[in-house]
Amino acid sequence: YSDLDAAINSAVAAKAQADDKAAQRAEIWLKQQGSGSIPALATILHDQDAELPRRITACRALAALGPPARTDVLKAISSDQRSLRIAATERISLIRPSNKQTVERLVQLLDDQDQQWRKIAIQSLRRIGTSARQAIPKLDALANESEDEIIRAEALKALKTIDPRHTLSDLRDSKND
Repeated sequence: YSDLDAAINSAVAAKAQADDKAAQRAEIWLKQQGSGSIPALATILHDQDAELPRRITACRALAALGPPARTDVLKAISSDQRSLRIAATERISLIRPSNKQTVERLVQLLDDQDQQWRKIAIQSLRRIGTSARQAIPKLDALANESEDEIIRAEALKALKTIDPRHTLSDLRDSKND
């Protein structure tokens, strides 16, 4: 690719044609540009006038760059564009190591009315794993009280990953009752 813009355009075109391999090649190239590309990618991500597929591609590339790009991906979780919010919520959990601010933001999303967004927040907390322990009370409440069967199941899966001992002892205790 001749530059960042060419790689983003290529990734967007590949996604539109369902060519995952070509999209992946472009995203790998973007990651290889390193943290020096963060300002340019962040500009695209936060540009309200940019086409949504370009913004989502920038989000994916930023998340791949790791902790130095975390602030921009976290900011995108509050976007007005639902698809971008969802992409940022999915991607934030891939930035390793996770941090308290990320977990706090995902825990906040557990109260959102958008079921798909809540489900993705739960899945992101599950991917973070044991570092997401502060989510246990809300996940426990969702697993036991949500009227949405999918949300209950996702919350239970997340609890098993985040705190397997706690969940196992709870299951034992409920069998003994």
